[in-house]
Amino acid sequence: IIKQKLVGKGTVISSAAAMRLAATERFGEPMSIVEIGRRVGAEVVLYVRIQNWTLARDVGSISPAVQANVKIIDTVKNERLWPEGSNGYPMQMTLPVQTKGVPTSLDERAALEDKVAARFGLEIARLFYDHERSSVGDKNLTDPMTP
Repeated sequence: IIKQKLVGKGTVISSAAAMRLAATERFGEPMSIVEIGRRVGAEVVLYVRIQNWTLARDVGSISPAVQANVKIIDTVKNERLWPEGSNGYPMQMTLPVQTKGVPTSLDERAALEDKVAARFGLEIARLFYDHERSSVGDKNLTDPMTP
């Protein structure tokens, strides 16, 4: 989103700040997304709620899949900017099964998770700007940032 100049480089607040704040919630008293956004100084929040995250369905292969709902919330006016409705915009990404690069250690698994997350982040960003559609064959994890 920054590369496409949809927002200025100095206007983005790291999600880590929001996650640190959310970690201070008390059991039974969760903060709303609006409250978290306001407390970290965000006027607008791009909120992604992961519903399903899978790296592999069987041993010996990688078959990442992610399902989520995406919302944009105005914390100043306390209203949803996009999309209409209560559930958010449904997103899903399924990458082809690969047998190369199957993680054999926790470090390799963490690195693969980072690649899948980066690729999904790119797919989320593409909701907001025009781009050429990727072919299924291009969706591998050798370089998650490839189109």
